[in-house]
Amino acid sequence: MKRLIVLVAVLVACVGCANSVEGKGVPGTTPVDVSKLVTGARKTAPEGFILKPDGQRGIRSIEARRLLERLVHPIDIDPEIRESFATSLIVGASDVESDVDRAGSLRMYKPVLEQHRLIAGARTTRINGSSRDPKTAYLALLRFPDAEASRAAAAQMNQIRLERNAVLAPALPVAIPDYPDANAATITDADLSMFQAYGNLVIRIGLQYPNPDLATVTSRAKAALDLQIRALSDYKPIAIDDLLDLPLDQDGMMRRAAAYGEDEPLGRNANDLDIGLFHTSGMLHFERDPVATRAAYERAGVDLIARRFSTIYRTRDPQGAFELQAVLAKRGADDQPLAAPPGIADAVCTRFEHILGEKTKGIAKCVLVYQRYVAVVFSENYDSAVVSTGVNKQLQERTAAQYAILAKSE
Repeated sequence: MKRLIVLVAVLVACVGCANSVEGKGVPGTTPVDVSKLVTGARKTAPEGFILKPDGQRGIRSIEARRLLERLVHPIDIDPEIRESFATSLIVGASDVESDVDRAGSLRMYKPVLEQHRLIAGARTTRINGSSRDPKTAYLALLRFPDAEASRAAAAQMNQIRLERNAVLAPALPVAIPDYPDANAATITDADLSMFQAYGNLVIRIGLQYPNPDLATVTSRAKAALDLQIRALSDYKPIAIDDLLDLPLDQDGMMRRAAAYGEDEPLGRNANDLDIGLFHTSGMLHFERDPVATRAAYERAGVDLIARRFSTIYRTRDPQGAFELQAVLAKRGADDQPLAAPPGIADAVCTRFEHILGEKTKGIAKCVLVYQRYVAVVFSENYDSAVVSTGVNKQLQERTAAQYAILAKSE
């Protein structure tokens, strides 16, 4: 899954650097002797989190996460469109330059985003995973300085799409009921894309369906736009300079997550925009199975998530944590169980054989429970020995270090 990489850095300060901390056992959890965990050279103490002063990019990432929280979910448009394809945050027009040319790409609209001074955005694409009857939903929220800029951008983006697709197939304007200002067009009745100005935002909605009639795909697009506008009912733009007044580390959640090290998971580094605090609506865009995970969030009482170089979920209680773990750690038919870190019974580890239908290069994760918290730790370390032995030492050390951080955060 491709993520856009931009300049958001993490500064750290050591907190609670005791060498021996007991992992407290609570009902349902297994006590751990933290002093005996094997963590290698990895950091095992909580580290504070602040944004590096880097112009406005780090600040705008806060707004991008706010938009992601309000971006409608493809499963609410069509429950079959549930397989994750791409989710990313945007803090400027240059962030779309690395887009590959595929469904949901904003690359061809870069000149418009530059001209109208895009501030921030969030987008997601999901598919139904069917080769016979493919369905796709690609959605985005883009914030501009004012309503005039958003209206002009919406019209120009639609015009670019019309002109580009005219070479491949006729692209015809489409009227969306109740939305006379929607900039919408369809190709062969199966692919409809629209750009609707809404205040200082542009709502981008694209749907691809296997050979529907125009009335059907138009009806689905209208329903999607209805959903998106309802989701924005409580959204209020915040001046860029005021975004730093929002909490960067509410309740110390970010310090509970592992900070970056020498070998970051999945090739990520300290520039990732998706480092920060999320609520469930925003985090759900990153999940592999949004239908099951949304239900698990509700059952477990998840109220806050921290993404750093691991992801920490705060649940209602330990029982809720184990319920969430069961969903987040669920394996596919071809996935390989891996050994948990020595000394940590409440961890479930897996090597993924395929993600999005493609063979992976050793991507693996552990999902562990510590009291009311669930931590997800990733590794990308292809080694034939991992396959034959079921032991991923890198992942075990990362997971053990994350457990120690949680234990020392209390």
